[in-house]
Amino acid sequence: MELRPEHYLLAAQERLSEAVALRRGARWVLAMYVAGLSAECMMRAFIPRDSEFDARHDLGALLGASEWPLGSSERRRLHTAVSGIRVLWNNSLRYADEARVRSHLKRIGLDRGPGIQRGADALKVRCAELESHASVVVRIGSATWKP
Repeated sequence: MELRPEHYLLAAQERLSEAVALRRGARWVLAMYVAGLSAECMMRAFIPRDSEFDARHDLGALLGASEWPLGSSERRRLHTAVSGIRVLWNNSLRYADEARVRSHLKRIGLDRGPGIQRGADALKVRCAELESHASVVVRIGSATWKP
């Protein structure tokens, strides 16, 4: 099955909607995975079709290979969002159970700090944060898309 850029665009939009629904259903780990996947799909939509690029889920490499028609302000917003996603997401989340993700957040110090109030569920907070970053990527991509 051949995937064209517009397929990635539509997939990005669908995955983001699914991530929102999963988060609302307290399915935080899967919501995090799907939110990151939405950003990956959007970046793939902006990689030139004649490119022989394969980043293997490396969001930084995908962003570098993609060609977004953006001004400097939007480009900064995009880079900030992708940086935020890279801290919280990687493709192996699809194999992780909730306890493992909680342990990982604790190990890297993201079970506390900005946005985590006393008694708050760090996984829930970081899930919402990842979704927010992915939403920026999908929103910018959708707004600048030209078939």
